[in-house]
Amino acid sequence: MQADATAPLSPAPLKPTCHLLFKTGPCADSWRNYEQAIQQWNQQYVQHQEQAATAPLQQQIADDQQKITTLQQQMQTAATAALQARADAHMQGLEQGASVGVGASLVLFLLLVSVKKLMSDFSAERQNSVDTEKPHNYLGGGNAGGANSVPNRPRC
Repeated sequence: MQADATAPLSPAPLKPTCHLLFKTGPCADSWRNYEQAIQQWNQQYVQHQEQAATAPLQQQIADDQQKITTLQQQMQTAATAALQARADAHMQGLEQGASVGVGASLVLFLLLVSVKKLMSDFSAERQNSVDTEKPHNYLGGGNAGGANSVPNRPRC
């Protein structure tokens, strides 16, 4: 069809020069052939005009389809990049969260070890001071039968 649009249209057939007097004979055959050729030429002319009118539109359609394909590829690339960025951000968040968790656990562990060490040092100092002092019997349990003694009561 594209070859027909670029090819020039053939000239219209020439009219017969004879006058049609009878329905048969060589002149009638010439007129019938002429009318048939004119119909074919008219069909070719209409097709040529349609093709000439639609050729720019067909070119525009082809260009638009190419643009659509390019835009679809760009959208696919952008969507893939967005998904990759989302996955990367997720992984980065997990890594940062794990780092913060490990760091916080390490700080907590060091804090607990420090407190335990301080408490053990404090207990050792207190133990030394308790050993040197005279023990106080506030309940009077060591003073059997004394004035301050409390009878043994059952605990509830």
